[in-house]
Amino acid sequence: MENLDSYVDGCEHFRLIWYPHTESVVCYTVNRTNQIPNAKPSLFWEVLVGYHLFQFILWISTFIPTLVPLINRLHFTVFGNIEAEKVDRSDLIFNLVCLFKQYVMEWAIPREKTGVVLFELKEWLERTRFPAHLPVEVRFVKGDNNYLSPCYQQDSCYINIIMYRPFNKLVSHETYWTAYQNIMAKHGGRPHWAKDHKYSGAEFQSLYPKWKEFCQARETLDPNGMFLNSNLERVFGMKPSNSYIA
Repeated sequence: MENLDSYVDGCEHFRLIWYPHTESVVCYTVNRTNQIPNAKPSLFWEVLVGYHLFQFILWISTFIPTLVPLINRLHFTVFGNIEAEKVDRSDLIFNLVCLFKQYVMEWAIPREKTGVVLFELKEWLERTRFPAHLPVEVRFVKGDNNYLSPCYQQDSCYINIIMYRPFNKLVSHETYWTAYQNIMAKHGGRPHWAKDHKYSGAEFQSLYPKWKEFCQARETLDPNGMFLNSNLERVFGMKPSNSYIA
């Protein structure tokens, strides 16, 4: 963590993948180039092993959760403990392909809080021994001036956690979700709008300086609630109307 700023500032885009229950991370440095794409997908490693076999092992771990730390270490040994350079289209470089269903939660925190948040999350996992599936994705985004952007007026770090979600089988994750959300909130975090969170109007008003201005603009531009739904009513702290324009 002491060299994190040099990694983030040393390239156009930086991302790291942390394997819970280990000291292992995979770092990605991304820059634009005019080189010819050289990516060569492997059906065996990326599909048969990286998807089907890995998902089968995760499914077994839902019955034997103590296997999760071993699975994380094994995955890093096979897929993460390598150094490689890849040239391809930007969408294929930036997208982190997750072929199986997951529970997902992601918050943005001020960039300078990255180290302390990751250490607190790691300490909680070690103390509780909660079997957290890989990966924990950490990425960095420049600040902007969009009223409801999680990066509003601050350079931010997004930290994304997941749990495997097999078909027709519940996997316990609420304890992990609550601990993660509490840690992120303590350090000024803002939840990703498109992912799981429990916040509503009162909490958001304290996080976004322009919250009231945005709500006023929304009411002016959508006085009849054409673009509202039950989730947005919760987010904006409104009473459920149960009547939406089709």
